[in-house]
Amino acid sequence: MRYISLLPSVVIVNGKSKSAVFNMDAGMYDSIPSSWGLFLTSVSQQRSIAIDIFTEEALLYSIDPLEMREFLLFNNLAIESDFSIPFQNTTLSNWDIPFEFESLIVDANTENDSLKFIELLPNFRLSRFTQVRLFFKSSLLHLRQVIAKLVAKGYFNIEFIVNYSNNEQLSNYLKLLDDYPFHLSKIILMGAERDEMCGKRMVLNKKVLSNCSACGIISENLLSINIETYAKYLRGNTCLWKKISVSSNGDVKHCPSMSFSYGRLGEIDFLDVKKDSRYKLFSEIKKSEIPICCDCEYRVFCTDCRCYIVNPLDIYSKPRKCRYSPY
Repeated sequence: MRYISLLPSVVIVNGKSKSAVFNMDAGMYDSIPSSWGLFLTSVSQQRSIAIDIFTEEALLYSIDPLEMREFLLFNNLAIESDFSIPFQNTTLSNWDIPFEFESLIVDANTENDSLKFIELLPNFRLSRFTQVRLFFKSSLLHLRQVIAKLVAKGYFNIEFIVNYSNNEQLSNYLKLLDDYPFHLSKIILMGAERDEMCGKRMVLNKKVLSNCSACGIISENLLSINIETYAKYLRGNTCLWKKISVSSNGDVKHCPSMSFSYGRLGEIDFLDVKKDSRYKLFSEIKKSEIPICCDCEYRVFCTDCRCYIVNPLDIYSKPRKCRYSPY
């Protein structure tokens, strides 16, 4: 007897008008007809199913079983074998990370502010991932001062988003990455002459970074298809879960674009922020609770901005910068 087994990295999401199948290992996805999505959802409960049963059930959904098998095997979503493989359905409802926060964002308008804000951060690694966004043309010397202060406090996995300084050679930015191979994960240079990837750790972008208003963009090409996004989707909000930030005016916020803050940097304890009822509320808003988003086949691996929404008076409103309709 032959069996077909869906890989454990495969997630099927059914939307209002169509479905999607995601491979978290490969970071890939395909849009599929609703009938396919409903059938694969049924099959995924078993993960490993005999070919004859697979064929019978496919026909019940008016699906060509051979076409379906070829689709799954060609796209590395399943394997065929002479035995049943005991793949388990992914259970991540209790997934967590060993840090107080997953991401920390620090924004600044001037060199003095950026150094002052970094100095006022806790003297321990507060987050798994740290992003520094500078809304001015920073010199390489200043970037080195910033990262030196962060490293001294024990921070790793740091990303710079800064405006490109025309006085600097690109090779100097690459040298900075080479000098901090374990601490500095990426440099994104805004206001560059072209859009380009320079190796794996430096990105050139023609847009100029002037404030945090560029946040909240929702797009199909920005889907983050991996097991961590899936876990965050199950836990709560895919953008705000365990996020903390310092805005360019020194306020501690959930996200820099939030309309309210929890207090001033240096005057409050970051760990107290997590106890705030507002922090808990926004961290746990799920796509399934948001009209329109709950019907979208991309919802599991999409970000969810709660700052820029269609109706600012309704925290469950659809993201304003999403132009997609699942209908």
